[in-house]
Amino acid sequence: MLPLRDHNASETRPYVVYAVLAANVLAFFWYSSTFTTPRDLHIFYAALATVPAEITNGEGQLTLLTSMFIHGGLMHLGGNMLFLWIFGDNMEDAMGHLPFLLFYLASGVGATLLHVASDPTSNVPMIGASGAIAGIMGGYMLMFPRARVDILLILIVFFRIIPVPAWLMLGLWLGMQLLGGFGTSGEGGGVAYWAHAGGFFVGVILTLPLWLRRGGTRFWQKTVGSPPHPERTYRIGRSHIPRVQPRQPQHPRHPGPWGRESVTESRAYILCTSPRSGSTLLCRMLTATGVAGEPESYFHGPNQDEWRSDLGLDGSADLARIFSEAQEQGRAGGDLFGLRLQRHSFSAFTTALTVLRPDQANDLARIEGCFG
Repeated sequence: MLPLRDHNASETRPYVVYAVLAANVLAFFWYSSTFTTPRDLHIFYAALATVPAEITNGEGQLTLLTSMFIHGGLMHLGGNMLFLWIFGDNMEDAMGHLPFLLFYLASGVGATLLHVASDPTSNVPMIGASGAIAGIMGGYMLMFPRARVDILLILIVFFRIIPVPAWLMLGLWLGMQLLGGFGTSGEGGGVAYWAHAGGFFVGVILTLPLWLRRGGTRFWQKTVGSPPHPERTYRIGRSHIPRVQPRQPQHPRHPGPWGRESVTESRAYILCTSPRSGSTLLCRMLTATGVAGEPESYFHGPNQDEWRSDLGLDGSADLARIFSEAQEQGRAGGDLFGLRLQRHSFSAFTTALTVLRPDQANDLARIEGCFG
């Protein structure tokens, strides 16, 4: 089970996350290329890694910070930076840049001290940003327990990306750390389970004041445990499985009760939805039929830059080009156009229609003029 991304878009640029990520990566490649022999690396780790026995004896306090920027290999570094990238931006967005930096460092120091407390006489050095990042994960679960996280599920030869709520993914991760902590001894080296679990709980405690300022349980009730802003959406690649085209009816269509032909005449449809309404599953089912277009949130978000990004267009694409590409993708090679329109997108969507179709009398006429 590996998290790949979350659907929790941040509203500010996470400069501290960028800086911490860059510092860890640059530090790794610097000491990996500078200390090339096992002896040199051992001396380097001995100077900057945290050794519980030394901390217990009142020595090496600076290593509580330096050890957070040292990793044992590319997998160790990559795993930690992936978790930082997924969960760090939202915590920085919620806290602010400087408070988040202090939170990150405090979580790391707290996690390391709890690791020391679990085996105070150990001479095994501890390195890595895992404790600090575990603190971010703990704070994230407190603030956004129902934010969706896409995980890669691997079962032997079965690979699948599935979205799960943050509380489930992070809760399972914490459970594995606790099981590992109770089941192993720190003296043998390996994974610092108590630093992970400790950092998680430190992060929850340090985030409590922010959570309470937002209203505590009322904040959860207001946001339903989800981010207080529209979710980030990801396009799912189209299946390459051949689709059987249904047989076209040979009999003529009859007028409906209002003197118009039946609904099969329609060339477009719009699903008006809200987040967490089950509409994502419905859209995927409609797409899978092969005859219902590909309903997606092509106008998700408040501005045209996001529309261009969702549709894979460059920054020079004008409004007409955006709508033209949305029609093409929404038909998915067929005749019927499908669109999923979320309520927070409706105002920007209708404003764009007014610009494109100023001659039409109302929204319905503009929609039919664009999509049929």
